[in-house]
Amino acid sequence: MPASDVLVKLYEDGTIYDTKLDSTRTYPDGTFRVAGQYTKIFDMYPKINIYHSCMHYGLCDKKITIEIPQEAISDRFGYDMESNFDIGTLNLADGFSGESSDCIH
Repeated sequence: MPASDVLVKLYEDGTIYDTKLDSTRTYPDGTFRVAGQYTKIFDMYPKINIYHSCMHYGLCDKKITIEIPQEAISDRFGYDMESNFDIGTLNLADGFSGESSDCIH
C-alpha cells in the first residue's frame, strides 16, 4: 500500500549542523519531489530524511536517511530532469540500516 502524507525533508549534511533545504509530504501514490538550493563555497552533501510510523507503534516516528549521490546534484536552480535522483520503491515496514526514532523533526 502506498505511504501517503509521509513527511520527507531534504538537508545539506553539515559538519556541525544540517541545513534544511526543502520539505514535503508524499502524494497519495507514495511519491514525492524535493529540490533545494545551496550557495556556499564548499561541496554539498545532500540527504533525505523520511519520517514515518508504518508498522511502528512507538511514541516517535521512525527516521530513514538516504544519502544523495554527487552526480544527482545540478548547478541549475530548481528541478532538473537530467539530475533527477530516483530512490526507487521502499517498503517502510522493513527495517533499514541506520534507521532511528525521531520525536522532534
